[in-house]
Amino acid sequence: MRTLLALFLLSAPLAAVDPRCPQPAGLFSSSVVSGANVVCLVDVPTPTSYALWAVPAAGAPVRLSPEMAADRDVIAFAVSGDRVAYTADPARWTQYELFSVPISGGSPVKLSGAMPSDNDVDDFAFAGGRVVYRKGRNATGEWKLFSAPVTGGGSVQLSQPNMSAVQRGFQVRGDLVRFAQDPSGSGVASWYVTPIGGGAIQQEVFSNGFETGNTGAWR
Repeated sequence: MRTLLALFLLSAPLAAVDPRCPQPAGLFSSSVVSGANVVCLVDVPTPTSYALWAVPAAGAPVRLSPEMAADRDVIAFAVSGDRVAYTADPARWTQYELFSVPISGGSPVKLSGAMPSDNDVDDFAFAGGRVVYRKGRNATGEWKLFSAPVTGGGSVQLSQPNMSAVQRGFQVRGDLVRFAQDPSGSGVASWYVTPIGGGAIQQEVFSNGFETGNTGAWR
């Protein structure tokens, strides 16, 4: 079955949402069609507080994200098959954690594990039956890479155990994740590749068409 993958950030005004969505009051709403469903990020029922909804082909909208305080938001979401992953700050204002929920509705599960008070989840992507994500903080550049099953059950660290500074823009290709780290703060990152479920980490010596599936060199 073809997988639809979409990521939307609550950062800039976007085009009008699908007319099947609960219609928002704010400017930062978005929507994506996934099979017979529409997933909607809209400030409904509370203006300026963004929540996640799904609208089936026949039936009423189903709220995917739980009720939160009026100053909390779903900030980003991705859709893959029958699951939706999203980041939101339900526990602590502006501390964004990662969750997953069936597109048909139900109880969200937290994927991002324990959250130090100064950490957030930033970019994330579906990878088969898992979600890969970066967690850390901008103030120090201490970002690490993790993955977790889409239904919960524990995350694993993919990046070097004693290093941080994982850069934005990791890539998922099949069962592998390619990512860059600059642990020394030199401004020059090295590239690594590792299985999406954790395991041996290989450093890239030179690349040769990783994105097109050709063989590169690793150590």
